Amino acid sequence: MLYEETTNDVKWTDLGLGLGFMRHRQIANKPEYEIIQSTIALNDSVITAELQNVINRLRLIVVALDDSKLRLIIDETDGIRARFQPLDALKDATNLKTSKFLKVEIQEKLTLIVLENTAKLLLNHKPFRMDFSMYDEIVLSVNSANLLKFEHYRLKNESSEMNDGEGFWEETFKAYKDTKPFGRIFICYFKSFIFIYTLIHSGNFRNFILGSSSVGLDFSFIGYKYVYGLPEHADSFVLKSTKGIDPYRLYNLDVFEFEVNNQMSLYGSVPFLMAHNKELTLAILWLNAAETWVDISSSTADKGMLRALVDKFKTSSEVPQVDAHFISESGLIDVFFMLGPKPSDIFRQNSALTGVFPLPPVNFFLFIFNILNLKFC
Repeated sequence: MLYEETTNDVKWTDLGLGLGFMRHRQIANKPEYEIIQSTIALNDSVITAELQNVINRLRLIVVALDDSKLRLIIDETDGIRARFQPLDALKDATNLKTSKFLKVEIQEKLTLIVLENTAKLLLNHKPFRMDFSMYDEIVLSVNSANLLKFEHYRLKNESSEMNDGEGFWEETFKAYKDTKPFGRIFICYFKSFIFIYTLIHSGNFRNFILGSSSVGLDFSFIGYKYVYGLPEHADSFVLKSTKGIDPYRLYNLDVFEFEVNNQMSLYGSVPFLMAHNKELTLAILWLNAAETWVDISSSTADKGMLRALVDKFKTSSEVPQVDAHFISESGLIDVFFMLGPKPSDIFRQNSALTGVFPLPPVNFFLFIFNILNLKFC
């Protein structure tokens, strides 16, 4: 598959993600998830609950981590098989240091969680939404646009296969009867050809066994004009709005003669997003190793569901807002929230999760692409 393709190319050539991306980007058909209050359970640092909509049921886990960090995990409750988690990308995935909730209030319509460093988390039960506040101001909202989507694994329904039945390839006209004895053999070969062709072009055998399994979730940064991150792209430092154009693509690959000012992937893939203003810096880490697309849009918080919340804290009717919509081909939803409050705090919090990268040796560097021997250097 070519890697310089556009989104329109991807949706036809990569059936694993392309069609999944188009499904997630659609505005219609968004069943709301809600927290089942009777399933809420908690201890000093972990809250668990179940989410449900008219289609499926999910497990929600919220974990308080040390140094003003929070982790959100959303997975299937009774999945056919376990979904992949790239835990090797974390510095110490099996021994993350947790922190205690300072206060938890479970009410009929919402759950209030008080965190360290003046941070609060408001879990809205119906529809499901997470609102973070810092210094009594809403700064980050999760699923405010109701873009949570989780395609669950499912077994192939054999009854849905095309059933030719007896006499399907026969035609009768008056006293004449036309049969095609090799018709059934032909259709078997045709189905096999479609299977192999699609498998080659999608590179994803799992989709033929358990169906598509893409996941998606939206994040709204309230009071921010700019967001940064999502390396590596040959684009501006500030992430631009992708409204009407291709989203940012995260995929590990090597591109020769790449295009500049383009949202398609280039070398590394780091699903790290940071929002910064003069008062507060926030960041999220979308821990998913699958091919990922990110839509970025800018708006004002006076339009939409957040207006009532923002009015409690802001006096201006025009509050800047940046929305990010993450869509991954597979895996589960595993997000780390870093609450800063300063840029230096964000870098410390992120390095505590993923570790630090050693600087390369400052020495001779030889790029051997299209070089036959050293005399061409």
